[in-house]
Amino acid sequence: MSDVTYVLGTVEYLMTEIEVETPGVTFVPADWTAQMYMADTVTSVVIDDVAGGDWKTASLETVGSKHYAKALIGTDFANGVGTYNVFVKLTPDSGSELPILKAAGTVSIVGE
Repeated sequence: MSDVTYVLGTVEYLMTEIEVETPGVTFVPADWTAQMYMADTVTSVVIDDVAGGDWKTASLETVGSKHYAKALIGTDFANGVGTYNVFVKLTPDSGSELPILKAAGTVSIVGE
């Protein structure tokens, strides 16, 4: 994901590409669940302190050979005007989650 801008009050998908290159891990999206979290760029974030309800369920989508996590801006995320970092958490159906990944770029939400 590069820097993207959304207009406050619209409902659009936020999509961020996922690159899973962990030795011994086969990434088959149907076998994983994804969650996304947005934090404003001003606040220092300690991921372990993020409350469970702040993580939003995301869906996984494959386009060609690229994998994406996606969630709706405006419903899943009801953030106000500002600039945000996006974090993605992947958990296989059969085991422990992978490290939490910060998406490249930022999300800006601007006024209507």
